[in-house]
Amino acid sequence: MRKQTTLKKSVSLSGTGLHSGKECTVKLCPADEFDGISFHRTDVIPGSGIINICAGAVSDTRLCTTLKNDHNTTVSTVEHLMAALYALGVDNLVIEVDGPEIPILDGSSQPWVELIDEAGLIKFDEPVKAIRVKKDISIKEGICMARVKPAAEFSLDIFVDYPHPYGKPTQRYYDGSEYEFRKEIAKARTFCMEKDVKNMQDLGLIKGGSIDCALVLMEDGTVSNSEGVRFEDELVRHKALDCFGDFFMAGYPIVGKFEVRLPGHELNNKLIRKLLSDEKNWGWK
Repeated sequence: MRKQTTLKKSVSLSGTGLHSGKECTVKLCPADEFDGISFHRTDVIPGSGIINICAGAVSDTRLCTTLKNDHNTTVSTVEHLMAALYALGVDNLVIEVDGPEIPILDGSSQPWVELIDEAGLIKFDEPVKAIRVKKDISIKEGICMARVKPAAEFSLDIFVDYPHPYGKPTQRYYDGSEYEFRKEIAKARTFCMEKDVKNMQDLGLIKGGSIDCALVLMEDGTVSNSEGVRFEDELVRHKALDCFGDFFMAGYPIVGKFEVRLPGHELNNKLIRKLLSDEKNWGWK
């Protein structure tokens, strides 16, 4: 089992929130061993802005993952950052943010990977605590399914199918290693269908959206982005990225084999909540 880590130094970046459209700055700060990961809103009343990572803190899953504490303070669109923290093995961190949403940047985890690399990691003496899956747990909603089974290591078997040439039925297997994440997943961007853009705008979402931060899948079978796709199967890769971020909302790495079909933030969170709802389902590793 590897040792716990944190960053060597504080690092920050700024950007626009995808849904709020608000500019904000995020600062990643070193934390002590066993502190875990927490978000600190610096723009609210002192004492009301700390949100500790746990599956129960997830309060909204409409097109992103939103966290909320007992003071009703929220921070949204955390999943891309959380995916990078999981994959690069960052266990203890204070994430300061001066707004209600983590910036979307280019719609992937790559900017966060680069920021973590800039800071570097240090190791503590204590080993990482991990959640070991003991029982087969599943959630099914219509044709969508999420499942986790006991296994010696983490893995993800994922299937997606979208009505677009770039969203054709695709199944991929990932072992969750840092090397694989950096090479195959980190650069995959969030996406939406052209026909859904107006509906999201009517709901007050994607106020900060643009083709610089998301793939827009056009009805004619193309994408609106001038650079095109980064991978022919970029959609399944980004959904895998989301899964890594959403599963890390447990607060600890999870040792188990995940199988997901047409996953989404809500289904991902329901699976983690169900897993952790009964101590017979899991144990510490």
